[in-house]
Amino acid sequence: MLTDDPQSAAALCRIIDEEKAALTSKFTLLEKYREIIQAELEAGASQRFILKCLRRLKVEISADTLSRYLRQVGLVKSRRRKRRQSAKPTV
Repeated sequence: MLTDDPQSAAALCRIIDEEKAALTSKFTLLEKYREIIQAELEAGASQRFILKCLRRLKVEISADTLSRYLRQVGLVKSRRRKRRQSAKPTV
């Protein structure tokens, strides 16, 4: 159900700003460990392993947040889907 209510639009903008601020604060928590995380990734550690270790340090973040952080700072590139070749008729 769509609404043209300006109050609901303002409320949505406020909620989005709050969520962005929360995400940024979580990224700030991870910034302390950036060099260690980078070294572990280069040594072949998985994101799941790094997340497990961070949680043992009481750094409560989700796997999605860690993945976003790693992409944002350039430690991990996002994967691109490979296109399947279409079946071409032989002539």
